[in-house]
Amino acid sequence: MGFGINDILVGNEARINEVDIWTENTESIDNINGDIKFDSVNFSYPSRKEASVLHNLSLIARAGQTTALVGSSGCGKSTCISLLLRYYEPSSNRITINGRAITDYNIKHLRQNIGVVSQEPIVFGVSIYENIRFGKVNATQAEIEQAAQQANAHDFIMQLPNKYETIVGERGILLSGGEKQRIALARALVKQPTILLLDEATSALDIVSEKIVQEALNRACEDRTAIVVAHRLTTIQNAHQIYVLDNGTVIEQGTHETLMATQDGKYQAMVKLQQIEKIDDDMDNMISIEKPVEEDKKPIFEQSRLLSDSKIVDVEKGFQYCSIPTQRHQVLINSLLVLLLGVILLVLRFIQHAAFAISGSKLTQRICSKFFACLLHQEIAYFDRPENSSGAISVRLSSDASAIRDMIGARLGFICEAIALWVFGTLLGCFVSWQLTMITFCPLFILVSILYANMSINMRLNKKPDQIIVSTGINSSVAAAEAFFDLFDRKPVIDNISNEGQDLVDFRGEIQFDQVKFIYPTRPRSIILNEFQLNIKPGQRVALVGASGCGKSTTIQLLERFYDVTSGQIKTLISLCHDRRASLAEILQIVGLRLDLHDYAGYNLPKEILQQATHLILRQRQPKYIINMLNAMKEDSGV
Repeated sequence: MGFGINDILVGNEARINEVDIWTENTESIDNINGDIKFDSVNFSYPSRKEASVLHNLSLIARAGQTTALVGSSGCGKSTCISLLLRYYEPSSNRITINGRAITDYNIKHLRQNIGVVSQEPIVFGVSIYENIRFGKVNATQAEIEQAAQQANAHDFIMQLPNKYETIVGERGILLSGGEKQRIALARALVKQPTILLLDEATSALDIVSEKIVQEALNRACEDRTAIVVAHRLTTIQNAHQIYVLDNGTVIEQGTHETLMATQDGKYQAMVKLQQIEKIDDDMDNMISIEKPVEEDKKPIFEQSRLLSDSKIVDVEKGFQYCSIPTQRHQVLINSLLVLLLGVILLVLRFIQHAAFAISGSKLTQRICSKFFACLLHQEIAYFDRPENSSGAISVRLSSDASAIRDMIGARLGFICEAIALWVFGTLLGCFVSWQLTMITFCPLFILVSILYANMSINMRLNKKPDQIIVSTGINSSVAAAEAFFDLFDRKPVIDNISNEGQDLVDFRGEIQFDQVKFIYPTRPRSIILNEFQLNIKPGQRVALVGASGCGKSTTIQLLERFYDVTSGQIKTLISLCHDRRASLAEILQIVGLRLDLHDYAGYNLPKEILQQATHLILRQRQPKYIINMLNAMKEDSGV
């Protein structure tokens, strides 16, 4: 009931959004190429209407020029950017472009003509190509590369293994700060905006990255209307016009040279201070905490109306019927009973938590062991998928196993306790008054139905990969258990411990690739082997050479049955992956013997036997025959 009242109060105080980005009643613009003017703008945030952020702010950003906004933290620089993007509406007066108020333009088309680069670049866990294409959905490859070149990002992208198709990781963790900032700049430039807004785009970078990004920003600002919010004043010295803000109004304006020539000016003092030390803005961002209302300071006893003066008198009169010794005796007995119940409850709680914790830990250990065993059964292609990478599997083991442990541990104890209390309360209620007990079942049935519906909806959302939800309690535990059982029930395409198939008999080592075509399952568009033909006779040595990615290692993986061919076949006496890998390992051991003959002492064989084995290998004899020869020589020599 309390939560419902709060929701109703919040709903009554809510209001319809004043800015509708989908409205089509305003003018659609294809190009913006005019002056941006703040005409005595006043603004206060809706949550802090008493605090004025902008006060009669007037400034002009000329078309095709760079305009810089500087000032201390909280003076209204970033607020100007938010107002220009129409995240908020001015409290009074207006902002114009080409002499027309920005409210006259369609907000969707307005934002499409404005590029924004903020202090913290937003990079998504997809490819670089997709990150840049978010700026313009229908952008071509040429447009994306052109934007990357303008942002000084093309060169480092081409040095990556997959170039524009490189996955940058969650929040761009695989990229440096400067690289992420250049990708964000390329995303802003790909739609060719006529207005560019830079909100402290280099303040979070080191000196080297700042220089590279600043060069890209300077190039991007050419022939564009640019508004730069700067913390480091060295980055805006070439701006056509600099506005110094203080308390939401302009106190100085001009070029860098004219402002530096102003004696005792705010801009001059800021430049000199930055040359000496870094400015500490933490004190400017202090959060003002309102004083608690005087009513909140009153004790809860004074606010309560449950106990009146007459009831307090009645309680006092009740104690007067007993003598002082009797009162003390009853208080002592009741206190001892409460203490005894507390001790019993403490012991039972300890046993409950310990028992469920131990059972949960043992179950988690068994699940993790079986999970690892099932992983060892899977084929190599299973681990090539992004969702089955080593990091994802580690996270799954950590989070899902913990969720199951929590469910089996303390949470299961609370569930059992709640069920036991409900059963005991129901039986006691039926014994006292079954009519009242039946009445209480109506709201209980409604509550259980709502909880079950909520759990079912969350479980369905958990199964959709495109939905991001935060599931807690039973939902997360059930989802984790389903993920484990899905792996337990999965049958690998190639089971490396399977006993099916024929055993090797009289293995000769003859191998034939017959019109083999192979495509990795995770890269269906990339053909690795196409009608590959190769015959290897027993005793032959075959060398595979070629450029990187031509399929050399793939042939070895196909021989070991790490993968199965897409079409064609590999003809060999090796029929099953387990036996095939064992035979290949036997060959590799003989090769290792040939390569390490100078360590013959480690094999406890005479030098003459090893020389004969080397001679046989150089004559390309079969490895199986060499092994038999070595064993025979060893038995004859008595070694």
